[in-house]
This record gives sequence, structure tokens and C-alpha cells, in this order.
Amino acid sequence: MNAVPEESVSDRIRDSCVPNDGNADPTQILPSQHSLTLASLNINKLTTHIYELRILLANNDVDIILSINETKLNSNTSDDEVHIPGYEIIRRDRVTNGGEGICFYVKNEISFTIRNDLHMDALENLCLEIGRPRSKPVAVVTIGIDQQMLLLEFFHISNP
Repeated sequence: MNAVPEESVSDRIRDSCVPNDGNADPTQILPSQHSLTLASLNINKLTTHIYELRILLANNDVDIILSINETKLNSNTSDDEVHIPGYEIIRRDRVTNGGEGICFYVKNEISFTIRNDLHMDALENLCLEIGRPRSKPVAVVTIGIDQQMLLLEFFHISNP
């Protein structure tokens, strides 16, 4: 039986940023000067794919905020191990249930504030407020929820 090769992180990000109309040039994922490009990726262990992410972002000067779920980082992993030049990492490591974890990579030129007031202990989330010149602030949130938590919350909300 032939194994199907796993789609690379670069392919997944490119496919999420480029319209799939058959005419799009996949190397042209650069936004206009007034836009803000966001991407989200379920990476299933950041340390395994960090080199792919570094190459992708080094080869594409993208003004991007990258949200990553299932980083599987813990306190033994330093920021230096998952550093991407030109980007700041903001992470929330999950210490239970196998250390799922979430993070943002924010381009150094982007002004942001971590919104700890929107942090919820019961929910694996990170919230940033992005400041852009001559624009209102924008909130960017990433949430990582395992299936067990999702079911518990659903039944709690559905059956008061």
C-alpha cells in the first residue's frame, strides 16, 4: 500500500492565502499596503515543523499574523527554539492533556497589545489587539479546544 505524503506546512499556508480559481499565482500572497494578512494553522507539534515555517516566511515577505494551534510546547521549550527571524512569538502552553498549546507569530513591525483581560482559564485562548496607522484597533483571537472540553461546554450551555 502506498502512503499518501503529508501536505507540507508551506502548502497549507499558501493554499489558505491564495484564491483557488486556477489562475492564481501561488507565489503572490503579498497583501496590499492597507491590508492585514492573517493565517491559522493546526501544526501538530511546532518544533517538528519550525524549519518549514522559517523557510516559508523568509521566502515570502508577508505582513502576517500567524495563529498556530497544537504547538505542543511546554516550559522546557524556549522561545529561541521556535524563533522565526522578523517575528515575535506570543504563546500559551497547555500543561494538561498532552500539552496542546497555541501561539501567535506577529511580524516585528506590527504594533500589538496582549489582551490578558480577555484570557479565559477554562478556554485555551490568546487575544491580541492590533494597532495600525490611521485605523481602529483590531482584535485577533485564537482558540484551541479539545473535543472533551467542546462537549462539556456544549452540554453546559444546552442544558442550563
